[in-house]
Amino acid sequence: MRPTPSELIKQVRRVLRDVIEPELASEYARARLAEVRAVLAQVDWDNAGLHVRTQTTALRDVLVELRTWVGADERRRAHFGQIDLPEVDAVDFAGWNKWHAHYTGLVASLIDPLEDWLRANPDDSDGVQLRRKLLALSAG
Repeated sequence: MRPTPSELIKQVRRVLRDVIEPELASEYARARLAEVRAVLAQVDWDNAGLHVRTQTTALRDVLVELRTWVGADERRRAHFGQIDLPEVDAVDFAGWNKWHAHYTGLVASLIDPLEDWLRANPDDSDGVQLRRKLLALSAG
């Protein structure tokens, strides 16, 4: 596909710098424009869709692992309750982004119960490992 998303963004950034910026009288407007240009430069636009898909898939995989861990012990099932983990039905960036937000929200809802579980069961190395994986993925 030509131009690539990155090539398009590069041209947008050039227009912002060469055409829009010289016309701005306000220092505040120039500062905001510089921020916009910087944000546009920070994203790998050619791979943004692949990145969100990869992150979402990895997050779901760890959530499946957590659900299996919870389901393997009656006390954990009582503590955590049912973990509803629907299948991803995404076909585009917006869909994958929606599921990423859903799974990130699910992780957020599980962190406190997981922390409570680990305080009560400090020797549960599988739980500690799952917490580590969840926190690393939800931050990325």
